[in-house]
Formats: sequence, C-alpha cells, structure tokens
Amino acid sequence: MGCKSTEKKTVPPSTSDYRIDGEIIVQLTAKDELEKVLRDFSDYNLESLKTIAPYPPLFLLGYDSNVISASEMLEKLKSHPSVKEAEHNKKGGVRE
Repeated sequence: MGCKSTEKKTVPPSTSDYRIDGEIIVQLTAKDELEKVLRDFSDYNLESLKTIAPYPPLFLLGYDSNVISASEMLEKLKSHPSVKEAEHNKKGGVRE
C-alpha cells in the first residue's frame, strides 16, 4: 500500500526563462578588438553596455533583438575571430 504524495513537483524553468533579451557576454581575444566587433555587427545595433573585466577582456554587449534572434546572434558572435567565448546574459537568482 503506497501513500500518495500531496506535494507538487515543480519543474525548473528552462534556460531561456533566465536569459536577458538583447544581451550577450563576450570574452574577446584582446581588449582592443571591441571596436572591430561592434563595427562588424553594426547591422544588429551591437553596442558595449559594460566592461565586466579588463583581463580577460569580458564585455556585456547589447543588440536589437527585433532584428536578430538570441540564438542567431550568439552563433554569429561565437564564429567571429575576435571572440574567444560568448554566452547569453542571464538573470541572477537567489541561491539557497
């Protein structure tokens, strides 16, 4: 005889629920490559929002999400020779 649990199981939100629309964090191969990357993606209104760290050169970039999807922007940035790494910016949460 088993007992039925009345406790509801919660499904964790998907990764896209935490993503901040129109923002990507990039690590560049060199700090002086930022202007080149911004110029190369000017069609998407790419702009530097914040310098996260000088070394390694990490930047928070913003783009027009009405012009290009988040996944497409991420792929394009990752394939750029001046970009070492890129990921979507995400909302922080309360840690337990």
